[in-house]
Amino acid sequence: MKRLIMPILLAAFLMTSLGGLCSASDQSELVGKWASVARTKGGLGTRYYFEESGIVMSSFGALVDFDYKIEGQMMKTNLKGEKEQTDSAPFEIVGDKLILNPSDQTTRQEMTRSTITATNAHPVVGVWSFKHYAGGMATMQYTTNGLAQLSVPFDTVKGKFAVQGQSLQIDFDGMPSVTREFRLEGNRLLFLPDGKNMEEKYIRVQP
Repeated sequence: MKRLIMPILLAAFLMTSLGGLCSASDQSELVGKWASVARTKGGLGTRYYFEESGIVMSSFGALVDFDYKIEGQMMKTNLKGEKEQTDSAPFEIVGDKLILNPSDQTTRQEMTRSTITATNAHPVVGVWSFKHYAGGMATMQYTTNGLAQLSVPFDTVKGKFAVQGQSLQIDFDGMPSVTREFRLEGNRLLFLPDGKNMEEKYIRVQP
């Protein structure tokens, strides 16, 4: 009897332990935006955007995380984890435009909506694009959980991706194919070390 029970208990234990890990063979689990956890001292990092169609885009540039809160027609923001210094700005949404400081011509910031607002979410939730003062295009994403992320990409590449078991193959246009072993842990994506590359950690940018 013990010989029969022990394998069953072991199988149950393994299923419970691995229950929080997503199936890597399901390509749909990768769909969405992922931002690198590690950043340079200057705030530079990498973002991946996996689409349902099998298209992937990767950008490298400035990534800045904020906490934000809406109070009436005021938006309060602070760098993530720094509660002491909070910036407040009036805002309005006109059509597909989000305008910060609409009445102040010196600080007025106008952004254009790039995505549809999530169901039952505040109208500010979504991705907004604008011309950054550095010269390139930038996006600001406001999520449903109070996190905002500014992305100012310096370089963006596009290609296709495919998942087979625990392997992710990425073929960027005009570049050699890249294959990485990976693991999904809830809202975290890990590219595992393979002798040539170090471990890389990414966190899902929630809509």
